[in-house]
Amino acid sequence: MSIILLNFEAGDPIWLQKLMWQLSHPAFWFVLLKWFLVFIGVVLVGFRLLKAKRFFWFGLFLLTMIVVFLGIYELSQQATQSFREGLGREVIWLRIIGYATDIVAIFVVVRILYASFAKKL
Repeated sequence: MSIILLNFEAGDPIWLQKLMWQLSHPAFWFVLLKWFLVFIGVVLVGFRLLKAKRFFWFGLFLLTMIVVFLGIYELSQQATQSFREGLGREVIWLRIIGYATDIVAIFVVVRILYASFAKKL
């Protein structure tokens, strides 16, 4: 049985070197933590809507999240194309997405900390 991740005959072995470099970079883990907190926030809001049996609002929330993530994907594809064409400095959408996810991640952390300490007081 051949493992595709370690099969260097299938393609360029440089991708493994780039993957290991990316995983060892400290900024990668901060971005991963930020997106994990955004995901947790989305799950918590969805769970709260389901628990309250607000199915219309849950459906609307789910549809909104799908549209938002598809929009972020499209913007990231446009940013990648701009970087390939040498117009990386002009891509402001990456900063906007970064700031928006920062705000959501900070809100989720504050909400989790408030919920954990409010029960103890």
